[in-house]
Amino acid sequence: LFTNTVLGRPFSLNLDEELTPEILKARATAPVDLIPEDSLLLTAGVDVGPSYAEITVLGQDGHSYRIVEHRRLDGIDPTTEPFWNQLDAYLQTTWPHELGGEIGISAVGVDSGNWTQKVYEQCAKRPRWFALKGVPGWGKAIWQA
Repeated sequence: LFTNTVLGRPFSLNLDEELTPEILKARATAPVDLIPEDSLLLTAGVDVGPSYAEITVLGQDGHSYRIVEHRRLDGIDPTTEPFWNQLDAYLQTTWPHELGGEIGISAVGVDSGNWTQKVYEQCAKRPRWFALKGVPGWGKAIWQA
């Protein structure tokens, strides 16, 4: 999905090993406890729902990415300050890096399709948070001044 919709490239499946249901299940549920050496940047994408925030943290090396963690924070109204404080606290998580030390999230994209004004207000308070708005179609600019 990322390759098609974000990068705008056709998906190509190259497998070095046969994928079995067991392998897929292990990959889907195995948390990343140690950020791999080639992941030098962590970013996060946030979808805000009526009573949840769904967050995907990605480790990136400039050419590819891997999912570090996918988390859902449930049960809080996104129009309230506690929602944003809980989200902010989670997004300040750090992970141990294979090269030593810890690495945190460098930038956060928050979908502003719902609660647009609230998302704008919260992103304005946080220098590394960016409000995102999806636009249908291909060949669209990813940044517009």
